[in-house]
Amino acid sequence: INQIFDIYRNAGNQMSKDELAVIRNLRNVQFIANAVDALAGDQDFLAIRTRRAQARPLSRIESVLVETDRVRREELERAVQKAEDLIAKANKAYGEATAKVDTKADLDDNAKDQLKADIEQDASRKLQKALAQIEFEKDRDSRKADNMQDRTIESHLVSVKWFAVGLPGALMLVLVLAVASLRLRSERSHIPASRKRTQP
Repeated sequence: INQIFDIYRNAGNQMSKDELAVIRNLRNVQFIANAVDALAGDQDFLAIRTRRAQARPLSRIESVLVETDRVRREELERAVQKAEDLIAKANKAYGEATAKVDTKADLDDNAKDQLKADIEQDASRKLQKALAQIEFEKDRDSRKADNMQDRTIESHLVSVKWFAVGLPGALMLVLVLAVASLRLRSERSHIPASRKRTQP
């Protein structure tokens, strides 16, 4: 049992963080400890060992992360849809252009093939340029969403830090002033009348 506890405590740092996380998730140590306690008739720690740490994220930061993921997902879907529409439009235009070439009776087959190749090359160049612009806009909007997320989270963390530092300080100041006021009042109440100042 001692060896299992040493492994669980990662004695000598012999395991990496990932390996240690896997072992701790297996919860072998808790199982053995619960078994020993159950056999010994000690029920005090059984309920405690079955508890797991619960994630308690700040709701504001969690909502910002969810909103940023939503914006990024919408931007990606919009970019994909825009690219698909652009490709479909380019294919349609290319089909119409090649169909017009086939209707020209004054050109032989070699000239038609060369003209179709030129049309395809020009359409492909325009399409690649438009797709690159879509990708650039998608990356720009994604960076904008990331910057908004970072600014919002940083602002919220700063306000939380100020609140965590300022509230205890303010409460301590109020407590000090209250204690000082009570002490001063108590001291004044014990002053004999002969020693009190008389108002002119």
